[in-house]
Amino acid sequence: MERSTARFGPAVSGGARALTAKLSKARSAGEVLQTLQQHLSAFDHIHTTTCLYALAKHRRTLPDAAAGSRSVASLMKRQSLYLESDRLDGRQLANTLWAAATLSEKLHLPLTMLDAATARVA
Repeated sequence: MERSTARFGPAVSGGARALTAKLSKARSAGEVLQTLQQHLSAFDHIHTTTCLYALAKHRRTLPDAAAGSRSVASLMKRQSLYLESDRLDGRQLANTLWAAATLSEKLHLPLTMLDAATARVA
């Protein structure tokens, strides 16, 4: 039986797995951004990677305003911290690099995030 966890809010019952599934199953960048805004405080390294990947996957529907979004900036900062602290496994690192490369122009990603990721690969 799945439990509802208060920190994930009413839209995502079932905890961390449900939040990951919600990000993965989003049909547009708008859905991903909405989930990001509602649940960023609950994101761990898996959620940040999944969110970046989902945004890159739906890049064609990503609004230009996302580049200046506080939520997106917080997501990038959080992912950078996970990169610097070696929290990502190989698949998460590869997904982060692909998403960063795919979104770099649209979101004006900080190069420090890419530096941290490529340093980990080297």
